[in-house]
Amino acid sequence: MRNLRFIKEQSTRQRQVFEALPGAYLPDVLNDLLDRVAHMPDEVTLHTKFNGRKISVNNKTVRQHALDNLEIWSDFEGPVYPEVWPEEKQAYEAEQARRQRECQAAQKQRDLIKLARLDGVLSMCSKINIVDRELWEDQKECNKSDYGAAAIRYAEHWGRLMQRYDVLTQENVDEAASLADYDGITGFMHGYARKLLIQTWSRGAELSAFN
Repeated sequence: MRNLRFIKEQSTRQRQVFEALPGAYLPDVLNDLLDRVAHMPDEVTLHTKFNGRKISVNNKTVRQHALDNLEIWSDFEGPVYPEVWPEEKQAYEAEQARRQRECQAAQKQRDLIKLARLDGVLSMCSKINIVDRELWEDQKECNKSDYGAAAIRYAEHWGRLMQRYDVLTQENVDEAASLADYDGITGFMHGYARKLLIQTWSRGAELSAFN
């Protein structure tokens, strides 16, 4: 994919100006500049703009300059669309929105499949064996938001799934955790669920030996 367009009317022998093409990524733009300047004399400098910021490179400073700019703009996620092509920008944003809808629909379908599988396995599992019922119920009461309830639900499912095993191992602990996670829990939720199970579940001491 081409990332730059040469602007002849703004260029001179020693100063060549390029325009970042729609949808280009910053690392690709930098690599394109590096490839071009590598075949030019040291006195020639290449110029472009990315999201309104100037990038200038030549053979004397190209590597360090490129790395500096890459660090400066490392927080950019995805293509940054130049503002000078309004029609193309509209088409690009429409395409991105379509792709996002497709990805979301596909993810929802995958979540439904994982949930159906989880429900099937849970139907053959016993209820979770809680020994500190007071703390368990207190945590359920304190976590009624969507995020908190999801963490409690994950902990309960994870515990029930682990109860299928006579002896816990890192492998079956991980397997149960993966099956219990049907809607994308966070690392914090997993850590919270583990701590809650260690404190309240009948096999909490056994679980404490694993991540």
